[in-house]
Amino acid sequence: MNRVLIACALIVTGGIVAGCGQDLDADLSESQEINAAIAGLNDAAGQDEAFASVFVDGATPGERAPYASVAYEVAGEPSVSGDEATVDVKIIPGMVNSMAGDKPQKGSSDAALQASTQTWTLQKVGGTWKLKDAPIQ
Repeated sequence: MNRVLIACALIVTGGIVAGCGQDLDADLSESQEINAAIAGLNDAAGQDEAFASVFVDGATPGERAPYASVAYEVAGEPSVSGDEATVDVKIIPGMVNSMAGDKPQKGSSDAALQASTQTWTLQKVGGTWKLKDAPIQ
């Protein structure tokens, strides 16, 4: 009986240890990796270095502030061809990040709050998807 309990304990412990340190990113699809790259843009727009890091070299827009004031929503599946991808992104202007959730900025006109859809281009650099062209207007 004790041997059975010890064997069961070893099997359970072995299963737990085998799962530790697992690379969860290894299971992401190309589409999920692209979506994650886009989802991280709003937070990255808060700092110059972080903002530049999500774009391919030479493609960083001159101003990051507009990128921090809009929300992004991937509209459909990305089209991937080798190390380049295109995806339609819904740009929702007039948004601010707050503890109460994103909400329209005070004083924004209805016209300024109209969402648009833009086609963005991403490029895989060193195994990481980065933005190559990400228009927001």
